[in-house]
Amino acid sequence: MGVCIDTAFPIEPWLASLGPNTRRKAFNRRCLFEKQLGGNWQFCENNGGSQTAFLDQLNRFHVKRWEKPCFDEKACQFHLKLLSRLSDKQHALMSRLVVNGQVVSVLYDIQAGARVYNLQSGYDENLNAKLSLGTLHLGYAIEQAFQDPEINKYDLLAGSGKNTFYKARFKGRQVSFPTVDLVRSPVLRTAYRLRSWLPGGLVSRINLVFRL
Repeated sequence: MGVCIDTAFPIEPWLASLGPNTRRKAFNRRCLFEKQLGGNWQFCENNGGSQTAFLDQLNRFHVKRWEKPCFDEKACQFHLKLLSRLSDKQHALMSRLVVNGQVVSVLYDIQAGARVYNLQSGYDENLNAKLSLGTLHLGYAIEQAFQDPEINKYDLLAGSGKNTFYKARFKGRQVSFPTVDLVRSPVLRTAYRLRSWLPGGLVSRINLVFRL
């Protein structure tokens, strides 16, 4: 499941629909971030060098949080090629949260037409116990989408968080992402067809064998 927020209307009704905990993390904690910690948010330049540095920073945050990078070398090459081939109506929205000159959060979005797609984020979990930097950063980005008359959707896409499906808390429209398998092998095609005819319990056991 994914979540897509309609940003074509004023932001106030959407803010009112948020739970108090989400509203506090995404918006009300800005006072702590901006005034007490001296933080600010900014877009990085959309040129090749800074894009590479941005993806490197994203990977560093993911290694610290997940013990593995977000994008391996081939994936980084893919994203850099993707970004270099965006059309005039498509562009990267790579933003950072910065505290005292130190990057503490990055958010990787792409705008295509009137929709912004949220692809990845990474942040310092240990900056301040009262801050949820990932949620705070999303709050800035979503608010900007509401303020931009050329954007009418902020799409959080599919995927869950480390512990919970946090995207549902942003009260957007839930979208189902079906998965399609394209099987070339005649043997596997036969096996998948056979699997679809079997009772549920046996299907699960055969599916486990395929996965192993």
